[in-house]
Amino acid sequence: MKWIVHTRYTPFHRACWGKNERHATLVAMMIDELNVDPSMPAHPPGSMSKTCRGMTTNKRTIKVLEDREALKKGAEPAKSGSSENEL
Repeated sequence: MKWIVHTRYTPFHRACWGKNERHATLVAMMIDELNVDPSMPAHPPGSMSKTCRGMTTNKRTIKVLEDREALKKGAEPAKSGSSENEL
């Protein structure tokens, strides 16, 4: 994944910042369809190599990351008590 020139963050990391449902959906798509590694650190100056999980406050994005980590470990993702579509 290429760095964005002026910020040096990838599109994945920029999606992680987003606070809306569409950002979580994009994060899920990038992980599932483009095989983006969710633990890939950002490397812009002053970022201290934060990962998506370290830079997001979006609860839906956090759930996506937790679910994908559980799948990676061979466990079932946690069920959310809502009737919203899964990401």
